[in-house]
Amino acid sequence: MAKSENLEYIKFDVGVMHLELTSRCNLLCPMCGRTTGMDGDNIKLKKRDDLDLTDTDPRVIQQALEDMKPFLPNHVFINGNYGDPIMYPYLLEVVKMCKDIGVAQVTLSTNGSAQTEAWWIELASIMRKPDKVIFAIDGLEDTNHLYRVNSKWNIIMRNAKAFIANGGIARWDFIGFAHNEHQIDEARQLAEDMGFVKFRYKKSNRYVIPTHYEGEEVEAIETKKELTFVAKQHVAKNKKNIESKTADQKEKALATILAEPTKTKSNTTNKVDDVIKKHKGFDNYVKVTEIACQTKRDKSIFIDYQGKVWPCCWQGHYYSKIGHDMATPRRIEDNKNMWKRYGKDFNDLSKHSLFDILKTPYFANDLVASWETNSDERLWICGKTCGKELDFRGNGEENFEDTEMNEYAKE
Repeated sequence: MAKSENLEYIKFDVGVMHLELTSRCNLLCPMCGRTTGMDGDNIKLKKRDDLDLTDTDPRVIQQALEDMKPFLPNHVFINGNYGDPIMYPYLLEVVKMCKDIGVAQVTLSTNGSAQTEAWWIELASIMRKPDKVIFAIDGLEDTNHLYRVNSKWNIIMRNAKAFIANGGIARWDFIGFAHNEHQIDEARQLAEDMGFVKFRYKKSNRYVIPTHYEGEEVEAIETKKELTFVAKQHVAKNKKNIESKTADQKEKALATILAEPTKTKSNTTNKVDDVIKKHKGFDNYVKVTEIACQTKRDKSIFIDYQGKVWPCCWQGHYYSKIGHDMATPRRIEDNKNMWKRYGKDFNDLSKHSLFDILKTPYFANDLVASWETNSDERLWICGKTCGKELDFRGNGEENFEDTEMNEYAKE
């Protein structure tokens, strides 16, 4: 790729730093990249065998923050592609590290179903306005576990109450599915009663990824199996309501539940067919669409659980360890090309400073240059995720409805 003077992804003035501190998680959400194990009708979720259980060395994070001290990010967002940050053994230390060095805002996103009450009280004492915790709670006591598999409602409620009661600012994020949509108003009221500053309901295109994505057939097939898993969980929960039905009635009831989650699909999914018709294939669309990179606009970087620096979590996921059942031929080839071109350690914070990583050809020129071409040098994940005609950011979740509970909700 030709060198250009104005194609830097970002200068050293990072605005937002996203941290994925661990690949560990206590849950087995069906659509998560760390989950697999669909075996026909015997639906059994399990953690991927090829995913290392890895924690980022806290010294790497400390050094990255020290590197940026002259241009400190305004916001550190602690989340992850694979792990839940509350499973990271040094999380309290990292949050304190961010505050001590002068980061204006720290946001933590979690399922909330782990750690002790005392731990949450200590977290509340370290955080200060406008820091906040986002609790991902998709339903109420009888439904949250259907997607957030292995979550414990009483632990989530205990932890949220302890955090809020001790001065912590919290937001409740609720992803809508057919099995929980009837609980939105009740959940919103519970959030207000508990002292959450905001309730955010999000529609999602989870479970409805079209099968005609070129090169994504495996992902689409697994999606259907994952949908079956949640549906069967729902049926099992409501067994009393269907156990007296005939075989035909039971099959119809299951089919109805299987179809229901598509009611919550986002506008993104509705546009896919039109885009494919217009461009005569999804691959053609990816090659020519104008890239609207939100993370470049926000001056954002993502540090994954292996301590590698990426522009965003989408690339962090796409170029992470693969070999599981969602690894398409394209993804495997793109990974080979990435490491062949730049080397496997080019963005590794244990090998290089953040400053030096941001000066590599990938960040200084090649990434943005790839957006300006319709050749095979364009990064496929960028066209898919941030093409202007479709928006797959936020796991496809969009059309969200915010409810502000008080003045602290304003961001």
